[in-house]
Amino acid sequence: MILNQMTDLVFVGYGRLLSDLAQPWLSQANLSRFADAVHAKGAALENCWGFVNGTVRLLSRPGQNQQILYNCHKGCMP
Repeated sequence: MILNQMTDLVFVGYGRLLSDLAQPWLSQANLSRFADAVHAKGAALENCWGFVNGTVRLLSRPGQNQQILYNCHKGCMP
């Protein structure tokens, strides 16, 4: 649920950058450069240039939009 909410927020804010894959920053040269940098830092894959992070983090209870941040993970209530 959190991933879906965050994906929605990113899409609303930055979806125009991925309206199609013909973006200058998604050129083959740039993706190769990104993947080389990730691999040089110790990643096992040689062709990975981005990540989705699903790490559970504790946070203070927000005053607004609690349903977006609540993940129902046992033991993670502040």
